[in-house]
Amino acid sequence: MFLKYDEIEFKFFDPNNEDLSNNYKKELEICEIFTKLIGDKHIFDLSLVNEDVEEIYLFLIEKAYKSEKEHHKFHKGIIKNADYQLTYELTDNVKKKIKIAFNKFIYDLFDGDLTIKYRLHSDYKWRTALSWPVHNYNSMLERRRINVDITFRCPLQCPRCQRTTSYSGKKVPGEDISIENFTKIAEYYNHICFCGQISDPCHHPKFIQLLQIAWENKCSVTVHHATGYKKMDWYKKAWAAHPEALWYFAIDGLPEESHKYRINQDGKHMYEILKESVNHLLVAPIWQYIVFKYNEDHIDEAMHMASSIGAIFNKVVSSRWSGPDDEFKPSKNNSLEAIYVNNSK
Repeated sequence: MFLKYDEIEFKFFDPNNEDLSNNYKKELEICEIFTKLIGDKHIFDLSLVNEDVEEIYLFLIEKAYKSEKEHHKFHKGIIKNADYQLTYELTDNVKKKIKIAFNKFIYDLFDGDLTIKYRLHSDYKWRTALSWPVHNYNSMLERRRINVDITFRCPLQCPRCQRTTSYSGKKVPGEDISIENFTKIAEYYNHICFCGQISDPCHHPKFIQLLQIAWENKCSVTVHHATGYKKMDWYKKAWAAHPEALWYFAIDGLPEESHKYRINQDGKHMYEILKESVNHLLVAPIWQYIVFKYNEDHIDEAMHMASSIGAIFNKVVSSRWSGPDDEFKPSKNNSLEAIYVNNSK
């Protein structure tokens, strides 16, 4: 089953591209309703399926699915229910929980068999937003996922990274993974995450070849990238090597301020790489935005920038602080403490 959406509408298709939308009117309604409620068409997120959320949010999705669409009106984060005369403005935390519940509901509704494609304009080609199932969530024996730190190289000097806190002035341990060893990994695992703890995967001398090996072995891939040190032609080759890879681009703040934490990073160049990736990858790339004191007032602007180029915005609240007076620590409104308080309400 395929669900396709653009700036105008949602539609369902079978594998032969036959329009099945008339058979799934209720399912289309629920997608439209909660997309408007969240205020972002990038509501689908495979990674949320396994997250916990309170039953009340799952009940809300199911209730909306079973009731008539006319009973609900949604506009700019306001929910109005004619049955209860309730008006409720949604906070970011509530929107996140609704998004988790929505993805769980859709996943269960289609028994995990759904591919979602999107395009930003009717003249653009369709791109894969996500595909279920990447693996079988119900079988631990089939859930073969691994994160690999494939190198020891990274030119950045992020203040809270182990390279700075534990290895400042010292040799960073590790080595570049060999083609032989990586091939063994690709032949066994069905998902590989390139998220370096002390390195950036793009600085492995043969990273493009590693992506090709993963592609040839039908491994889904995520790439976490922070440096932006390669030339654009290199990135185009990397995207072509595994066009369905999910890329996370670390830009902590507006492009011109990201270097305040990502020391040695050219944030503007990194943003241009993110923009260009949308034209090559079949999966929408992610702008990963760690909230710091210097960028916490620019979240909405960055979110709009991401949406305007077809990228998914991912706000991250960190706990890596040296203490209460840490120069990078954001205000309490953007802290883990605030999230805990909101979750307990």
